[in-house]
Amino acid sequence: MQTGSQSSNAHEILSLPAYLYRLPTEAEWEYDCRAGTENAYSYGDNKVLLSQYGWWAENSNGQPKPVGRLTTNPWGFYDIHGNLFEWCLDTYRAYPGGTAYSDSGKMKIFRGGAS
Repeated sequence: MQTGSQSSNAHEILSLPAYLYRLPTEAEWEYDCRAGTENAYSYGDNKVLLSQYGWWAENSNGQPKPVGRLTTNPWGFYDIHGNLFEWCLDTYRAYPGGTAYSDSGKMKIFRGGAS
């Protein structure tokens, strides 16, 4: 129990601001995935190195793997280039000259994953 100016009132504790969690937008996901780099992958442009950074068809046997067994991106994120898809907050919008997984405008975007 705290006394004096420090209150142990349960009502005050319960009324503290709560954290709000949400999915990242696609732009936020791309920013975190690339970790400040301008390459195809956060580790460079060489797909041959992908198995060191992400689980995919060539090294996963088609099964999800425990997080943290491969090398992180430069900002410390594991499995950002593979393993499982991550949903994004926003809905699909076409890249100039590119495509994504849905063009209906109703489906959430997902990034990462193993192919």
